[in-house]
Amino acid sequence: MANYVPISRVKHAGLHWKKPTDYGFARGEALQPLVVAELPRVAQNMPTAFVVSGDTYVPVLLAGVQPGISLLVADDGRWLGGYVPAVLRSHPFSLFMSAAGECVVCVDAHSQHLSQDADGLPLFGADGGASAAVNQLLPLLERREQSRQQTELACKALQQHGLLMPWVIPADDAAGMPEMRGLFRVDEARLNALDDQAFLQLRQAQALPMAYSQLLSMLHLPRLVGMHQAWSRNRQVTANLQTVAAELGDSLSSAGGTISFAGL
Repeated sequence: MANYVPISRVKHAGLHWKKPTDYGFARGEALQPLVVAELPRVAQNMPTAFVVSGDTYVPVLLAGVQPGISLLVADDGRWLGGYVPAVLRSHPFSLFMSAAGECVVCVDAHSQHLSQDADGLPLFGADGGASAAVNQLLPLLERREQSRQQTELACKALQQHGLLMPWVIPADDAAGMPEMRGLFRVDEARLNALDDQAFLQLRQAQALPMAYSQLLSMLHLPRLVGMHQAWSRNRQVTANLQTVAAELGDSLSSAGGTISFAGL
């Protein structure tokens, strides 16, 4: 799990950033946070939902069906989910608002892409300010933070009008898929029953694109289930091969024999 801390010239002066060449660092995350500006694009490829965060909700991409496993990261680190969320494209950096209302550049202290290795890109320049590599990411970080603030307002508007309901995705034994709990989705019936004033409030909070995108994204749930089924099948095949190899090794060891492929 990410641990974002403000970049400090004192604490991080010697750190270097090795820019990720793939998305292997996201392999252990089944949920990826989103901002409202991203939801229409994500909804074209994969299912999304909401999860509780403090006293409100945040939209997330469903990248897996069980904690700790992302189905959207291939063995070679390629991203399989179509649109790549901004949180991954800007890894391991993010912007956060300070108590004084200022945007502060933060870095994930747990990231494997930070080290003392001088082969990486420095976090700070010779003048003590942010390095060119970090500055190149600032526009993306700023857009994401601006959209995150709007996302918070939109989620609060959906919550205020009682439009988020628990979404329990049932287990699928055929696909080897466990039941999924802790997710929320838009209540379409209640959304359609809102009066004009409430509907206007949602539009002003930019909550309507978020609501409709989430509803449409649910059509991609079968794709996620199919990916999990393929992952489970491949995992079982690998386990079976390992078992056969172990048994064959034990047999050869006890018999003192060898296998030679000479001449093939």
